Amino acid sequence: MRRNRIILTQDRATPVEGILAVGAKPGQVVQVDATVALQGGRHTWKLYAAASGGHPSGPLIILTEDIMQGKTASDAYAAGDRAQGAIPRAGCEFNGLYNGAVAAADVPVAITTATGKFFTAAGTEAVIPAKTLEAVANATTDTLTWMQYSGY
Repeated sequence: MRRNRIILTQDRATPVEGILAVGAKPGQVVQVDATVALQGGRHTWKLYAAASGGHPSGPLIILTEDIMQGKTASDAYAAGDRAQGAIPRAGCEFNGLYNGAVAAADVPVAITTATGKFFTAAGTEAVIPAKTLEAVANATTDTLTWMQYSGY
């Protein structure tokens, strides 16, 4: 993890706000669930789920810490919480929630469907949106890991 924030290059990400359908942690990837009615003018977010062909059904949103409420990058959100997120653009550096094999720096990462966590890509995934910028020594637990978004 680099520094104590999720999004490290603020000028390369668009901040957004939504309501979480399930509990989640900053650094996980979520998407808009358009099947749910707006709540307080905000969309409901669900954990990342690839659509047909393995591609996302909309923009990727990386959950961020809610600094306005005094939350840190390690504070989880509960289902029904109003959550903060960011839609990254190419080149955005962020701390993504990684859960996979031990990895070196500069390794491509993909997103696990239904958990929204990053893992080391095998090269066969339809979407490989980022790469690690630091080595991951302990991957047995969720680890906030410095990454760079490349788009998809």
